[in-house]
Amino acid sequence: MSAPGLAGLTPSAPTASRLVLTGVEQRFRAKDGSTTHALGPLDLDVVDGSFLAVVGPSGCGKSTLLRLVAGFAQPTAGSVEVGGRVVDGPSPDRGVVFQQPNLYPWLSVAENVAFGLKMRHVPRAERRAIVAEHLELVGLADVASRRPYELSGGMQQRVQLARVLANRPSVVLMDEPFAALDAITRERLQDELLRIWRTHRTTVVFITHSVDEAVYLGTRVLVMSPRPGTIVADEPVTFSTSDQAGDAVRDDPAFIEQRRRISAHLRPARNQNPQNPQKESA
Repeated sequence: MSAPGLAGLTPSAPTASRLVLTGVEQRFRAKDGSTTHALGPLDLDVVDGSFLAVVGPSGCGKSTLLRLVAGFAQPTAGSVEVGGRVVDGPSPDRGVVFQQPNLYPWLSVAENVAFGLKMRHVPRAERRAIVAEHLELVGLADVASRRPYELSGGMQQRVQLARVLANRPSVVLMDEPFAALDAITRERLQDELLRIWRTHRTTVVFITHSVDEAVYLGTRVLVMSPRPGTIVADEPVTFSTSDQAGDAVRDDPAFIEQRRRISAHLRPARNQNPQNPQKESA
């Protein structure tokens, strides 16, 4: 028997989820005419099926990077490509999971998951099948008729994930999705996310402040500098592809060493103020 959710996570072509950034920079102009150099230059090539975790100090441009890949903003310089196509706006092939679930409170769980499919005029019978498949995937088939306010924070995040995956994205972008959750729920959802990713290997870009979370989830960890954000370290990680989970991974000496090494890349940022942006005269 095949695992549920396969259709919702499999790229439509071998290169459909390859993410390439070339010379990407982002600057913002203030009312006084000065320009804030927020990000870059960045060059990045993310192969299909990767789980890319991005860490860095507050204000370094992590969320800006995600917005550029999502198509919510355009870079000041350079280009962003997904599957060989330049990103010039939002698209269902790039799903975004935010820190807050942003569910529609007047809709049921099933209706929330179906929302994007309905907007794309997917036939009703097909919508129902896809919704059932993805609620099963995230372990929420038994709460399909409930409203979001009846769910815990962790369950709401799983609904948001199901809604994103139901649209069959080739890349899933996650902006600190577990940051507001308690430690136990956060670890449980990390394991749930890994279970889904290990089965289907969709491409994931995961933004986090937690080195532990980055090393636990990623196949690759990027460390970003204070603003303007650039890549100061790029390390492969293997723990997410192992058969172990939880404390068995976190207590592994190799895990502890890699976490220490990545944390060391962040130490120089402690002596800088990431909230004090680099300004350039007009």
